Amino acid sequence: MRLYDDLRLALEQLREAQAQVVQAEKLSAVGRVVSGVAHELNNPLMVILGYADLLRDGVEADETPELADRIYKHAERAGQIIQGLLAFSRGANTVLRPMNLAEVIGGTLEATSRLCNGSIELRTELPETFPTIAGDPGALQQVLTNIIANACQAMSETGGTLTLAAEVGDEITLRIADTGPGIPAAVLPRVFDPFFTTKGVGHGTGLGLSVSHGIINDHGGSIAADNLPAGGAQFTIRLPIREVEPPEPAITEAAQDAPWLQPTGGS
Repeated sequence: MRLYDDLRLALEQLREAQAQVVQAEKLSAVGRVVSGVAHELNNPLMVILGYADLLRDGVEADETPELADRIYKHAERAGQIIQGLLAFSRGANTVLRPMNLAEVIGGTLEATSRLCNGSIELRTELPETFPTIAGDPGALQQVLTNIIANACQAMSETGGTLTLAAEVGDEITLRIADTGPGIPAAVLPRVFDPFFTTKGVGHGTGLGLSVSHGIINDHGGSIAADNLPAGGAQFTIRLPIREVEPPEPAITEAAQDAPWLQPTGGS
């Protein structure tokens, strides 16, 4: 009996300790997000204030349009940061429905063709067919577009090859690999952290991969980043093969008032 009481007490203490750790991690995450928001928004706001002061103090008439244009661009930048934060805070808000990944990949490649310059070769290694899965086409295209855009930016000066490959087995595996400089080892563990970015000020909010991570999680899948032995970075996305039934059509008020429109058991 004494042993049972000691064990129960130990389990209760362990649960309390776990709860404290979880709470501490939540507070730490909130702190990182708040710090990131303050830093990201401070830069464009300080520029806007500086140009606004110049306008208020009076400038030559021919300088006004240029200053107004600069204010507009930095205000637009602040808006992009806020939109990214909203997308991160409310999650991906994905709606799963039956879909075919081939259409998403095709749409993504068409949309991102303008992002990669002529020195970047695009290769695809895709199966002839994809099974129908439960997914959100728009959200998945957002993920692929973000990864491809990052890869093209990494190879923008040197050129290289971008490969999008897919395999179908118990799950669907997507791999997006580039021949760019790769991801520094110290950075790899943080690539999916909100507001973490190695890009310069004004280039990226550090939310793209974090939002992408949430989208893939909503699909019951996983996303990981690593470096290839021959050089370059690779993102691996795994999606479960599962189907969802399309929602049944709702019965309208008119149908409810019309018994002959109601479904019958029949014989």
